[in-house]
Amino acid sequence: MTIKQMNIKIFKLPLIFAVLSVVLMGLYKTIFGVENTIIGLIIAMASYAFLRLDLTSYPIYKSMIFLILNLFLAISAYISAINPFVGLIINFLILFTVSFIYTTEFKNVISYIFLLLYVYMWEYPISLDELPRRLVAMGVGVFIIIGIHILFNRRNFKKNSNNIIIRSIRNIQKEICHIINESYREKENIYIDSELRKLLILIEGRNNNKFIENHKDDIYFNIVLILERINSIINKVGKINNKSKDVIDYLNSLNHDLENITLFLERKVDCINEEKDDLNKDSTINNWTEKEYAFLGECTELIRLLEKNINNLYEYNRKKSRKRIKVKFNLKELLIGNSSLKMKHLRVAYSLKLAIAVSLIMFIVDLFKIPQGRWIVTSVYVVIQPYEEETLTKAIKRFKGTIIGVIIYISIFTFFPHIIPLELLLLILMFLYFVQKDYEKKVVCTALMTLSFGLSRSTVGYLAFYRFLFVIIGIVIALGINKIIFPQSIKNSIYDLKERYLELTSKLLYELKSILYEEKYNENTIKLLLDCNLIECKLMENKLIAENLELKDLVYKQSIILSKIRCLILFINYSNWGISSKHINVDKNLLNVIFNKIEEELREIY
Repeated sequence: MTIKQMNIKIFKLPLIFAVLSVVLMGLYKTIFGVENTIIGLIIAMASYAFLRLDLTSYPIYKSMIFLILNLFLAISAYISAINPFVGLIINFLILFTVSFIYTTEFKNVISYIFLLLYVYMWEYPISLDELPRRLVAMGVGVFIIIGIHILFNRRNFKKNSNNIIIRSIRNIQKEICHIINESYREKENIYIDSELRKLLILIEGRNNNKFIENHKDDIYFNIVLILERINSIINKVGKINNKSKDVIDYLNSLNHDLENITLFLERKVDCINEEKDDLNKDSTINNWTEKEYAFLGECTELIRLLEKNINNLYEYNRKKSRKRIKVKFNLKELLIGNSSLKMKHLRVAYSLKLAIAVSLIMFIVDLFKIPQGRWIVTSVYVVIQPYEEETLTKAIKRFKGTIIGVIIYISIFTFFPHIIPLELLLLILMFLYFVQKDYEKKVVCTALMTLSFGLSRSTVGYLAFYRFLFVIIGIVIALGINKIIFPQSIKNSIYDLKERYLELTSKLLYELKSILYEEKYNENTIKLLLDCNLIECKLMENKLIAENLELKDLVYKQSIILSKIRCLILFINYSNWGISSKHINVDKNLLNVIFNKIEEELREIY
């Protein structure tokens, strides 16, 4: 891809959504009234922000959830605007509940956007006669968001997951070549594990609802287990010196079969089994005398399983069968998932802090009818972050962005008030907003947009002064509240995540005890594994972990335990998949031995 093509790609999406913003604002103003104009703008911004998520799994279900949520928010915003004291209670409950449900260990874009929409609906109150139009406007907005998301993201998961699988297999092939050439390095093995963890995160992103099981993603999960086990076996082989000719021959055969699978995934061959190699020849495996290589025979079965699951995946995609959706409802699981409800947990602390701060400011602004007071509310809402360090960073950037935006606004509109039509100015500012990644530059754009909208009703100086003053007040309030109410630092959060890590692993072991008797895992087991993997990845990415050798060692040991747990689930699956051969002899005694060893290792860590 040339630099010119890359630039076109970078600017294409922001331009599309900038045009969409102007169009939606115009349509919402014309169809639903001037009081709902801002909803059209936020719907466009939400459509862009949600592209980082994966809502393509069961979109109708997710549309219904978002529709119910947004209609509820619209009605609540209407009621809360009637009376400040009633509004104080409603606003607190809404802010806390939505933030708590949609915020995990890390701030979620869904809660951020929908609560921002709620704040704006409260800032622009309506009469009872106008409520039906607002409800329709919100409903239409939900389907616009989901429709745009499917249009742009419908192939992303398949493309990204297939790329990870192909990269992982290619790297396993490189590992094998390096083992044959006696140039193997363990860091190659670690890199493959990190790639497979990325695929688990993608699966987690598609399965963050609490009601529906996705059978297609079970296949991807199985593929991760299989590739992780193959990678583990190859690593063991790589650590052994003086490999026999039979083992080298077997590794070459294994590499050939992996190549065939990769070519199928890359759509360069039509059939995954077209050129089956001699992995299954007993003459090769029976000649092995060293105990160290006995586990290599398992690779024969793993290759079969990998081929079977990849074939199942493509058969699933080809048929696009309409399987009956299994719907479940568990209020505890909906509200807190696999968490325990403790005040010190980030999810609870952040939601309470946000709800207390914003609802109190909304109450004061509404009670005293402060003109342009919504700017204080919005500033408090967007500046408060889960961690103190993040709040301070956002406050500084919002302060700088507001100053720059106000200066540009005064410079342009004092001397050239009508030089640019409002629609064209909005298009330019929205394009710049979507292009920019830095929050400070985004604030410059939003400040100019907000001030431009109010120019028809006020003077340039009046708007500029109050924008600057109220944003500063909002920032100061946000910093103060963040320091007083449930302060959370990134450093402390590491220890909270460590506790959460232990809690989830303990629950996972409890699940495994029952699985050992039933020889079948359920969706909660997978959810726990995915949650553990997500926290593990966040801990590994944290720079403070790298500086703390004790925590770094803990995360490393814990990641090995989770890898063994996934391996145990793979062994349990052998019987479910009907795998039986002399190379794989997994019975309950062996499973219990593995389980007890995992439990013992976990006790040693903690």
